[in-house]
Amino acid sequence: MAKYLKSDEDIRKIRTEKELAEYIAFRKSDDHWYAPNISEITAVGIENMPLNISEMLEEYHLPETDSVMETIQNYGIFLKFPHDGKEAYIPIRYTAFPGLCKVSGTSCRAVTNYTPRAKDRVLPLQTKVEWITTGCRLRDIPCKILLRDEKVSSVVTRRYAILPQWELLDALTGRLDTEFQGKYEFDEAIISHDYSCFSYRIDDEEMIDSVKGFLQNCHINCNTVTCGVCMATSDIGLSRAYAYLYIEYDGIRIQLSDVADVIHDFGNTVETFSNSMVNIGTAFHENEDQIEELGNTPISDISSCIKNILEAYPLFPAKTADTVLQSIAARTGNVGTAADCFLSFFEMADLTRKNGEDNLRLYLEMMQRVSKLLWINYKAFDK
Repeated sequence: MAKYLKSDEDIRKIRTEKELAEYIAFRKSDDHWYAPNISEITAVGIENMPLNISEMLEEYHLPETDSVMETIQNYGIFLKFPHDGKEAYIPIRYTAFPGLCKVSGTSCRAVTNYTPRAKDRVLPLQTKVEWITTGCRLRDIPCKILLRDEKVSSVVTRRYAILPQWELLDALTGRLDTEFQGKYEFDEAIISHDYSCFSYRIDDEEMIDSVKGFLQNCHINCNTVTCGVCMATSDIGLSRAYAYLYIEYDGIRIQLSDVADVIHDFGNTVETFSNSMVNIGTAFHENEDQIEELGNTPISDISSCIKNILEAYPLFPAKTADTVLQSIAARTGNVGTAADCFLSFFEMADLTRKNGEDNLRLYLEMMQRVSKLLWINYKAFDK
């Protein structure tokens, strides 16, 4: 077995088409889905106690690999289930733990809590795995398990629809080929154990000139501007597969509307994803029209408007908001348009990312929420 991501928390950026092809080839060969009955799953626990680890590894026939030791230091849970004609114990990744609790019927605080507090003690690991195993024994129905990068990366119900990343990418690039006849190129991909997202730049001078004009009207002078489409997906039961429009200036990404969306639910396929995809060019112009409307909506007090919006939609901590508000006040004199307010939220998102909130799942979820602010009534908050 091999690993693309070297640790559970590893995040890798892919910057070239060659690297992307290598990643896809690795995922195709390394990912393995299995469909055992839940009743066939056995969970065991190995405490992070140095004096006992060697003995426990020997008992469960586990090698002392980085993946095994990492799991011992974190959740400490290993699973055994029929796969490839064998039933060896495999370490689980943190991404699989919520799903394991769900299929075993043990999704309660006693099992899921790993953080001791003064009046909230932690259930012993051996008791947890006994409860999980007992819960599994009661359920003689199939589930789906993903082995990825030397660990159990996902445990999901039988209703989960597997939508391989590479097939979703083929669907997206097929649509880009149809609409833009090769006038697009791979930009970057960000890969983690929670999510994977893939960005493609669209080489449309008319789009780019339009964005530059909009930014100049918002008192933003930038060096680089790009437009594109990004696809994000989670293979661990967290979320849906979706694609969205974006514009980016000097590294700050502005997420716009979704152009494709499908949940990983029974009956859905990559074709469902393809059929959900709207015309990308048309969608961009619709978003452009809405942004232009924001640019024509005067705001008498930008800082006050933004603060009122953040009271209704508490997306960022006060410290992050204040830093951006000071920058906007210096740039605009605190008088401008709804477009200035809209852009400010993405500056806050970028600042949050730069300040060490390097969790791809949280970042993508945050950007999804911020993108919805394109469509709110900004005048209602200008008071």
